[in-house]
Amino acid sequence: QNYFTQGVLNDSSMDVHEIRFSGDITESLSYGAGAFYAKFNSDTNVSSYTALFNFGTAPANFVTILETPVYSHNKSNEKSYFGNLTYKFSDVTELSAGLRYIDYKVDQGTQIIGGNVLGGLKDDFSTTIYTVSLAHNFTDDIMGYITAGSSWRPGNAAVGNSDTSRTELERSFLDIGPEESDSIEFGLKSTQGAAGRW
Repeated sequence: QNYFTQGVLNDSSMDVHEIRFSGDITESLSYGAGAFYAKFNSDTNVSSYTALFNFGTAPANFVTILETPVYSHNKSNEKSYFGNLTYKFSDVTELSAGLRYIDYKVDQGTQIIGGNVLGGLKDDFSTTIYTVSLAHNFTDDIMGYITAGSSWRPGNAAVGNSDTSRTELERSFLDIGPEESDSIEFGLKSTQGAAGRW
């Protein structure tokens, strides 16, 4: 047995499905819609070894090896529904807008260390994000655009702190909430044959 390493056993599974539909409503108006499903599960068992040096004892008892079992699990489930509409004002100008509804359940980061249960992140989130974009082709090679939108992604529960009496400051670094943002982007894109886009 090598007591200077950890034995790790991980059992994980992921199930992901997505379905999309698209088509034309009128000559100028088209749509896209669909649904997304993802389920993730991971269980990790770790054998952690600690060497204790007993000074002043017989040589046979000089080193004692303690084994600490560590168990953690991560589970998440996401269901999303999305739709997008694109309207063409002309052959060179179009406007698109879309929404995505997200329902996300998470239970992750819970640890059992030597029989002590340390909490992780367990929550249920639901949110709606959007995107709106206007694009105009000045020439066959140059397109101008402006895009506004929002984003959301779940946070993480960090694993590794074995403190059984965590402070609020410690928990703020371990149990990180979702990230949300709003953005606006505008600019020009150019396609120059095989030279690419900038």
